[in-house]
Amino acid sequence: MMPFRDFFQDWLYGEDGYYARYQPIGKKGDFYTSVTASPYFGGSIAWHLAHQIQRGVLPENTQVIEFGAHQGYLMADIIQFLRILAPRLLDTLTFTVVEHYESLRCRQYEHFKAHLGDDHPIVQVADISEAEGEWAFILANEIFDTFACDLVQNGRQAYVHDWKVHWASPEDKVAEVSQELGIQTGEIGWGYEQFAGRLTRSFQNIDFLTFDYGYLEPRQDFSVRIFREHEVYSPFEVNLSQYFKTSDITYDVNFSHLLKAFHQAGFSKRMFVSQMTAMREFGLFQLVEMMQKHLSHSEYIQEMGKVKTLFHPSFLGERFKVLNVSLGMVG
Repeated sequence: MMPFRDFFQDWLYGEDGYYARYQPIGKKGDFYTSVTASPYFGGSIAWHLAHQIQRGVLPENTQVIEFGAHQGYLMADIIQFLRILAPRLLDTLTFTVVEHYESLRCRQYEHFKAHLGDDHPIVQVADISEAEGEWAFILANEIFDTFACDLVQNGRQAYVHDWKVHWASPEDKVAEVSQELGIQTGEIGWGYEQFAGRLTRSFQNIDFLTFDYGYLEPRQDFSVRIFREHEVYSPFEVNLSQYFKTSDITYDVNFSHLLKAFHQAGFSKRMFVSQMTAMREFGLFQLVEMMQKHLSHSEYIQEMGKVKTLFHPSFLGERFKVLNVSLGMVG
């Protein structure tokens, strides 16, 4: 039998895995994200970044880096809004996207070329080790829910055999981490510690910002699920062969585990709030009000409908959490 983490990893990142090939996100895909919901998500991050620099928290020559950029929408939105909010920063900031798959780097390049032209070149690297410097503002939107996970339930561990989930005695490392994290039932994410450690080897000062659905403490319940065309399926109730590598599989992030991993790497917590609160603090409403003068009434109404998705509790506003940690920074 195969441990669930290996099955999960192969599903998403193996040969012809779900993320190894380009997958549409949004109405035409299996799910949508804040990035595909509204460009004002990127606009709010641009607002936040500009104010961090204005307050002296970050220098003007900071390197802006994104993990999990998919087609490049978020980075392009940030740059396009910076053109309006703080155009002079485009002469001092540098922009980098970390993307392992060459096919996705090609997709990103096409999007950057079409929407940004040649004015603001974006460096594309396959690994964070290819980017290094003194200061970095690093973004990760919905990446930790794609890290391989094990499933545990009352002293047992999940395995996959004949396209079904089976339960058996846990491996020593799974039992140890389950006890350490206080998880009796739920998911154990792997790789958080390695990820945080890799960042510290590339930059001296880091402002790290991530958005994901999740919770601060173990829920003692399963959140693992499959998305296909915006429908949700339980991996415990289906024949997994019907969805393997052709649909998305994900789970809620245990932010207490993620925070512990970053703390072990020397990071300090700056903020952990709902996306609704973060969007307000990142100037979303001021930004929409400012942009209203550039839109017709019908365009404004249409954009407000999209923006509502970002902050309303019934949509992404409460379900998604925002974690901000820093390394070596003062202020």
